[in-house]
Amino acid sequence: MLTSFSVAALSLIPFNSMNDDALAVYTSLNSMIYVENNSAYNLIKGKESNYKPAESAFTFNEVSIGTKYKNISFSVFYRYEWFLSFSEDTMELYGTTVNGGLIDSDRTYNLALETNHIQSEGLRIGYQYNMNSVNLYAAASYLNAKKLMVGDSSGSASLTGSCGDDLKCYSGNLNLSYTYSEDELFSRDIDEPESLYGFSFDVGADWKINQHWLASVFIQDIYSEVLWDESPFTDAHATTATSVVKGGKVNIDPMITGFEGNEDYKQRLPVKYNGLIGYMDGYHAAYLQGFHSYGATLVHLGYQYQNSGSAYKIKLYPIQKAIGLEYVHSIFNVAITSDSFDYQKSSILELKLGISIALM
Repeated sequence: MLTSFSVAALSLIPFNSMNDDALAVYTSLNSMIYVENNSAYNLIKGKESNYKPAESAFTFNEVSIGTKYKNISFSVFYRYEWFLSFSEDTMELYGTTVNGGLIDSDRTYNLALETNHIQSEGLRIGYQYNMNSVNLYAAASYLNAKKLMVGDSSGSASLTGSCGDDLKCYSGNLNLSYTYSEDELFSRDIDEPESLYGFSFDVGADWKINQHWLASVFIQDIYSEVLWDESPFTDAHATTATSVVKGGKVNIDPMITGFEGNEDYKQRLPVKYNGLIGYMDGYHAAYLQGFHSYGATLVHLGYQYQNSGSAYKIKLYPIQKAIGLEYVHSIFNVAITSDSFDYQKSSILELKLGISIALM
């Protein structure tokens, strides 16, 4: 059984503890937002900005409260996540449109966008099986979903020239298909769908390879399904569009045809992969950790110093140029990561808080 505090502090398994026999209650907050190469605040708020080429953006947020006894944990939670995957041309078109400008007239923009959003609450039960050098973890969650948006669009767009009256015409084709609990695009008057059921499964493992080396893996939502009853959907097709100047800025006014309806829909959540390899020597540890999901891969290097029941961590995301600090104690932990001191300029922002109180 892996029991050292250094191992527990490095482990990716949720609520890993060196005291497996204790009855404890805990609460935790895990929040992360990432927008590749751009300010998350500007993208979310639709602010004018110098948008850079990018292909992915996401946010994942979970608040939970639960209890753990020996190897079993039980918790209630609230989750909010939103994922966007898009082509670089799509980001350029978005940025140009937000800034009120016109796209280049001598090229065709290849457009692609995929989204997956859910807001849910639920119950989770987890079990950890301990062996001499390996810990195994599995959890099952019941999801009561509240909000939904899943869809994709693809096509092309280009600027064809003057339409007269100092207007510019766009030509191209864009196919859109999405299902939702609220129509954000066309403001359709609907009754919100109800989720009939929802579930997801998580797995994880720690492996103490030898005295110094540790490997840890955690896969969240390795399999999931949410069934929505009579969910609204829209299939639309946009063609030639005219640019209209409003308030000194260019607005695009496309011609749209399509179909709206309702049907049962099964939603799958993106699988979230986490992996770590660490080297421990006395009070010190160095590790490499990676996260892959939502079309994005984030890798950071970390250093941990452990002493007197506390662990202090510093981590560096070399590609995103972000720095994170974390403090881990048997009673509580806190972590923050960002690539800017100004949250409105951050492309990556992570916050973790946790409290665990042993009752006996």
